[in-house]
Amino acid sequence: MLPEQPRVRCYDTKNRKIYFVSESEVPGTFIQGDVDGIPGSVWLDPLGLKPNQGYYHESLGDKYKEYILELMENLRGVYDLTYEEWEDGFRKDRNPDNEMAMWLPMSGRLRGILDNEFWDEVEKKELFKMMLAIMNGGSDHATHNNHYSPRIEDQKLKLVKRLTEPDNA
Repeated sequence: MLPEQPRVRCYDTKNRKIYFVSESEVPGTFIQGDVDGIPGSVWLDPLGLKPNQGYYHESLGDKYKEYILELMENLRGVYDLTYEEWEDGFRKDRNPDNEMAMWLPMSGRLRGILDNEFWDEVEKKELFKMMLAIMNGGSDHATHNNHYSPRIEDQKLKLVKRLTEPDNA
């Protein structure tokens, strides 16, 4: 008999209720997050979230300009947002420094992977999806809860290592 997997809390954004599943059953598209009124973090479907309409910051000024431009370059061809869209998103973050500290190194490692090998358009999008899965749930989430095209699936563990370890891009 196999040992029982730990169960994790998921949040149903439509019905606003908590439910439990084993770690392996958490859909690959789910992210970990905090929900007002619920202690601790939960797994949830980002498509069920309502975007934050308000801003925590009136302006980011020039402080983030270089970072946003670098981010745009790192993600060109896989996640093409305008400067204004990036700035708008960071203005809605409570702590844009933390977000930038997560996005910049990971996107730089992704760019290194994209520039060093040929990847078709589907594979590029899947590598970006893998990067997001790592950012939102860690390496295990990216490898166990997501399925990729055959080439990426074959190299999944190596690619996750390259995305998460600075010297492996």
